[in-house]
Amino acid sequence: MMASRGYDMTPTMYSPDGRIYQVEYAIETVKRGTLAIGLISSEGVIMAVEEKSRALQTTDKTQKIFQVDSHIGVAAAGYIPDARIMVDNARLFAQNNRLAYDEAASINATAKYLADQSHQFTQYSGVRPNGVSLIIAGVDQKEAVYVTDPSGTFVSYAAVAIGAGSDDVNLFLEKNYTFNVTLDAAIALTISAITEKRKGTDNVTNIKMAKITTKSKMFEKISDAELNSFVKNSGTGYGLGLEERWGHVVNILRDIIPVYDKVNTYISLGHDKEYRQNGIRGAVDNGNTILDAGSGYGNMSKTAMELYSDLSVVMYDPLLPMLRNTLQILEVVPDMANGIFEYLPFRDKTFDAVMCGYSLRDAINLRIAVGELHRVTKDGGRLIVVDLGKPDEPIIRAGVSFYLRAILPILALVAGGRLGLKFAALYDTYKKWPTNSSLKDILLEKYDSVRFQKGMMGGAIMVVAYISGGKI
Repeated sequence: MMASRGYDMTPTMYSPDGRIYQVEYAIETVKRGTLAIGLISSEGVIMAVEEKSRALQTTDKTQKIFQVDSHIGVAAAGYIPDARIMVDNARLFAQNNRLAYDEAASINATAKYLADQSHQFTQYSGVRPNGVSLIIAGVDQKEAVYVTDPSGTFVSYAAVAIGAGSDDVNLFLEKNYTFNVTLDAAIALTISAITEKRKGTDNVTNIKMAKITTKSKMFEKISDAELNSFVKNSGTGYGLGLEERWGHVVNILRDIIPVYDKVNTYISLGHDKEYRQNGIRGAVDNGNTILDAGSGYGNMSKTAMELYSDLSVVMYDPLLPMLRNTLQILEVVPDMANGIFEYLPFRDKTFDAVMCGYSLRDAINLRIAVGELHRVTKDGGRLIVVDLGKPDEPIIRAGVSFYLRAILPILALVAGGRLGLKFAALYDTYKKWPTNSSLKDILLEKYDSVRFQKGMMGGAIMVVAYISGGKI
């Protein structure tokens, strides 16, 4: 109060440094409200909020997501009674638009109306600004998401968060959101964005959500049962990938280069070459241009060149020391490039096939990596993934996890001595790896069909994902 020196007594008064303190106080109220998210997908829009309930409170009704019209919804953060009044006025605006013009109100016009409402409460003495921000989302000619704040500003977004923790969530969305994301992927991203703020596991406790699909243009609330079923059957897909653990894992990979190949053979019980052959055979043809992504020493490249004599191969790995060791296994060294999955330095549709041998699970962000791999693959091309599998059956999955957590360190010690013990830390990559069915779903978001082969009861996978016309 001392800093404001009385300039906060009314929303109509500017301070000498050009501030309207009551508007800033209202914006602070929004920051103290629970989180709300709006997101555009290729198939519609998503609105989600956090609603923390008391032990005996019934939770079948959401207090912070509202329907304005059949094709428009609102999610609120801040002082919710203000939101209710604003939404009631927006409903009248939408109904009057239908009566006056015989057509539904546009999302842009509705957002502007709500912003104008907020602005009015900054222009008169004796009133206070609305202490709420709104996400207005819907589908008319196209999908749209807008945000209003207590000052009367309204801005269009593809994905946005408001409320407590929104700064961190918006950073998460900036790193993980991709345009043309599917509706299911948008739901997955939204759940992961909220749980990222909680620093917890993916779950839907206290999350309320609604959607409007491009096809139906109808507001639909997503029930708690549907959200739980979605997470159980599909996983979130975001949070998959090493994320902040990537640097730690890469440092371990750098340390174990001298024993890398030998330990891999021990870990796969001698089947590593067989699995590479099974994955590549039939998915590559002579004359193809191949990207070996996450190539390491080049074992996938070597196997492909043994099976097919006329291939043009580019090896790609984040570790230069790995690429330098290629001479140990390859007589003719192919072209090489250095970098990560998420930003491939190649033009669109460059390769006939992309191979990932025991490397894709090391991606920083799995969905972005898959999108990049798809981008550089030609029409009719293939993605070949040979890697550890995470069985869908809980008992078998527990057995594979036990093998990697308890047996792997012993085998690594036998194969590589003390350096081999560092392989135990790579169990982190498996924990972040999706189940086999979830991996298939993620690939099908970009590719037209997927062929799965399994070894070791699903603990090893050989996958080929096809772009339209790609089967050979």
